[in-house]
Amino acid sequence: MKAGPEDFEELFNLYVRANVEPDISPSEATRRQEEFARRLEQIWNTFEPPPFPITYHEFRRLVIDQILERLRKADPRFRRPKF
Repeated sequence: MKAGPEDFEELFNLYVRANVEPDISPSEATRRQEEFARRLEQIWNTFEPPPFPITYHEFRRLVIDQILERLRKADPRFRRPKF
């Protein structure tokens, strides 16, 4: 199985709900971040065989980079967080 555009859209929405939406409590933000991480790992685990030589960490970084780029294109005032 491969990750498709609908998987990316789901991850994008989860990321935005966890990290960009204003006025949520820290505990709610943490819960949403955990949900994002869980779903990202589920998608990674659907790759059969795993996309060698890429690692899970590189996959996660690639997905987050694409999400941040999309946010920047939607709003040029958006500043990429420093990791």
